[in-house]
Amino acid sequence: ATVAHSDTVTISSVKASRPRVCFKVVPVKVNSRNSDKVVYTNAFFDSGSDATLCLNSLVNDLGIKDAKPTSYVMSTVDCEEHKSGYTVELNIESLEGNTKFCLENVLTTRSLPVVPKHVASKQRSKAMASS
Repeated sequence: ATVAHSDTVTISSVKASRPRVCFKVVPVKVNSRNSDKVVYTNAFFDSGSDATLCLNSLVNDLGIKDAKPTSYVMSTVDCEEHKSGYTVELNIESLEGNTKFCLENVLTTRSLPVVPKHVASKQRSKAMASS
């Protein structure tokens, strides 16, 4: 189903001066049923979000031609923003190839409310453990 203009999509955006919150991030392979291209990227899990988003650039890199135009409202802790993009279907696969699934109704966006400091790393984990 296409997301209607009146639907609201909730996106968790982290902005805190207290302990830093990190997203669960996993490396994945992404492709589309209508394209032979595969993109290696990172997926992050946001349990506070009720929609699946991907960057416009991922859709362009995959050469997806059957994207459906849509409008939605992105609601974060700080604001509510009217957006237009596309709805696409993406195939996600673990790097080892032992886990595969299809994501339907993925909304595209120009940017995501995530910066590198929200992504956990071994270096950050060690620094947090020693403080």
